Amino acid sequence: MRKYFYNLYFCYSIDNSQEKAVSNFNIGYFSSQLEAKKVIEKLKTQPGFCDYSIDCFVIRKCAVNFSKEICSKKEVVLYVLTHEYMTDEFESIWTEFGLFEDKKAAIVELSKHKNKEPYKNYLEGFDISKWRVDKDIQWQEGFSHEDD
Repeated sequence: MRKYFYNLYFCYSIDNSQEKAVSNFNIGYFSSQLEAKKVIEKLKTQPGFCDYSIDCFVIRKCAVNFSKEICSKKEVVLYVLTHEYMTDEFESIWTEFGLFEDKKAAIVELSKHKNKEPYKNYLEGFDISKWRVDKDIQWQEGFSHEDD
């Protein structure tokens, strides 16, 4: 059974005298656009967020295949497989491979990529993170530009 979720993240441009770059970070996964928008309302006045347009908040619709018994649970958990590595030019390359109903499915997906370029050279860059839908919300305290 396919179920849809909404990924909220923040994407903004860093423009200082030395470089221009785009930075983004994940805030959470939500059961509806309305739930994601409630979080935007709370975050938009927090340090860091308040310095940028509300358009920097991005909501992306995501589909996940679930078994029926998981769909009926009140608290839904997603497993997100990502990979990040730093190039020789100190550029961070981040890839999301997908959302999964359990850790086992994420590990199966990881095994499909771990021997491919460029990932095989950066095996430590793989990560499987667990997110409770509507509950695990990152960056609630805002962020500092010193983090950039």
